[in-house]
Amino acid sequence: MVFLKFLLLWWKSAQRNKAYLALGYLVIICIVDVLANVGFIQWQKQFFDALERKDVSVFFHQILMFFPVSILVLTSFVGTDFLKSFVGLRWRGWMSKDLSRRWLDHQSYYKIPLHGDQIDNPDQRIAQDIKDVTQNTTDLFVIFFKSTLNLITFSYFLWIIGGPLVFVAAVIYSFLAIFITSKVGKPLIALDQTQEKVEANFRYRLMRIMEKKEEIAKLSGEKYEQLTLDQSFNDISLNYMKILIQKIYLDITEILHGQGNMFIPLILVGPFYFQGLISLGVLMQIRAMFYEVYRSLSAFAYEYQKIASLRASCNRLIDFSKRIEETCDDINTTRKEGIFELKNLCVLTPQGKIIWNVPDFCLSLGDKKVLKAPSGTGKTSLVRVISGIYPYFTGKVQLPPKNQIMIIPQRTYMNLGTLRNIVCYPGVNGDLAVEETMHLCGLSHLIPLLDIQDDYTQILSAGEQQRINFVRVLLQKPLYLIMDEPISALDESAATKLLSLLSASIPNSAILLFSHTPASGFEEI
Repeated sequence: MVFLKFLLLWWKSAQRNKAYLALGYLVIICIVDVLANVGFIQWQKQFFDALERKDVSVFFHQILMFFPVSILVLTSFVGTDFLKSFVGLRWRGWMSKDLSRRWLDHQSYYKIPLHGDQIDNPDQRIAQDIKDVTQNTTDLFVIFFKSTLNLITFSYFLWIIGGPLVFVAAVIYSFLAIFITSKVGKPLIALDQTQEKVEANFRYRLMRIMEKKEEIAKLSGEKYEQLTLDQSFNDISLNYMKILIQKIYLDITEILHGQGNMFIPLILVGPFYFQGLISLGVLMQIRAMFYEVYRSLSAFAYEYQKIASLRASCNRLIDFSKRIEETCDDINTTRKEGIFELKNLCVLTPQGKIIWNVPDFCLSLGDKKVLKAPSGTGKTSLVRVISGIYPYFTGKVQLPPKNQIMIIPQRTYMNLGTLRNIVCYPGVNGDLAVEETMHLCGLSHLIPLLDIQDDYTQILSAGEQQRINFVRVLLQKPLYLIMDEPISALDESAATKLLSLLSASIPNSAILLFSHTPASGFEEI
């Protein structure tokens, strides 16, 4: 069922990306591959018959015929592999863009943890699980499609040439292989899913160390971090050993089945050869056809690990997609042009405990206000409510449309890219007034770095990062500006200068500061 669901997604993606032509070519070349296989088995018959008769002329003729047959087989193999990878890549591109867009839309990346348990490793689900699903599904599609063609084609020839007994033996032997292999391989589904999780957890801990390297270094927390890494890798090792043991059982089963399909047709048809009723070429042809029927019917058994991995990845993607849909609705706030009003607002914890009973206030265009309260009061939580990302509150919240509000968080977000990309964030293109604005905000010394990409979180001081917030505001000139602790890392002189610059640059905009210190020229709430 999961496979069919994602096969349907594959077809929809192919239509949307005009990849159905490649899919059509893939089907055609699979048919060519089966025909080439039929031709190769026919060539084997002629070759072994020539050996048996010691017919030199036919022997060398078949040697010459081997090259065009081999070229056809090689071309179909390479073409199938290329088109399979191409279709998988196009599908992966569509799924990655679609899932990441829905994850970012309506701020689901932030809201999912607020609606229950944190979903583990969304980065892995978008990057790795989609890759596994698209790659494994296209692989399995080709395998099962070719197996179906092989089964129809070689069942007919095996029935005609080898007789009903050999055909029935091939069917029974194949279903026996499927039954045994499915029983042996079933535990791999849960083990593969667990392995993906523990591997992702280990990568997350490594990324976390890189993200918080300065804090860890200052606290000399290396031993603790090493301990957590060791524990995380132990989880990987223990689960992987279980997988290896299960794979040994599965490999032994598959090898035994593979060896059996070589001897069974020889045992069944061998007596006819020794009686002179069939030639060596026919004997080898029957053996090859028996193998093709067996391989086609037992494709599920031999691809059990791939199916198990596909199922695990599909389940993770379905769960992730479901969680995104659960959080896609906007938080209940009223939005109307020109109205910014908070009334009887009480900000709560997710458990329903009161964080802050916010005083009633409104904000009109041209207002310059500061909501002054001690640290720990709940100012940041109120900013989240105004941002529309926090659902735990009661009271009346009326706000302007989102595209008219700019919210500056307490911690400056330093996005990836050049310094120009950073100061223009969340815009994409650089503004012509960037250098002039940086000069006004006291960042003239950083202008030579504008087009250099680096990790500016580590390069710039906290004060410089807060100045970048003011550059962003002056470049974008929002109608409503909300700033959470915008001057906490600046000295009094610099803070006063920047706030005055802000008021003069966007005099008709409404500005609301959240701070635990007074702000010169701003009305205190």
